[in-house]
Amino acid sequence: GNNHDLQAYLDAGKTVIIDISAVWCGYCWQIHQSGILEELYDLYGPEGTDELMIFWNEAEGATISQIQGGSGSIGDWTNGGTNPVPIISSKQISPLFPELTGYPTFYMICPSGYYKNITQVIRTSVEAVYEEVGTCPEASNGPLAAINGPSGAYLGQERTYEAEVVSALP
Repeated sequence: GNNHDLQAYLDAGKTVIIDISAVWCGYCWQIHQSGILEELYDLYGPEGTDELMIFWNEAEGATISQIQGGSGSIGDWTNGGTNPVPIISSKQISPLFPELTGYPTFYMICPSGYYKNITQVIRTSVEAVYEEVGTCPEASNGPLAAINGPSGAYLGQERTYEAEVVSALP
């Protein structure tokens, strides 16, 4: 029942983490049960240092009943109403990330507009995620791209590199 404005959080200098999951997803549930998002929210969210905003998005538009552990869900994602992380149930968020290939996927969105998949980092520790937040680049005059490819080659060897746009124009 609450409205949240992503751009307002970014304009306020906050980094936003979005967890894109589904109520039926076992691995999503495992990460949820680990408490890492709640700990990040408590330490760095509005009641902590107020540097981060975190959202859990049920990507397939589950009902409130399903989010609370009803039929078709693996459990109560609200933790009996004690989960501090805002919960969104919307099919409209996932298409904003065309590289999304499955659940769960975690994105860090920086105030500069840069965003990055941090799913592997979420699996480690609160400290590692917070360190990742420190890598947010400053705003630039153009879009940022991540260049992916091999780091070395032999003379005459053909190499392929890919560029992935990871921000929008400021």
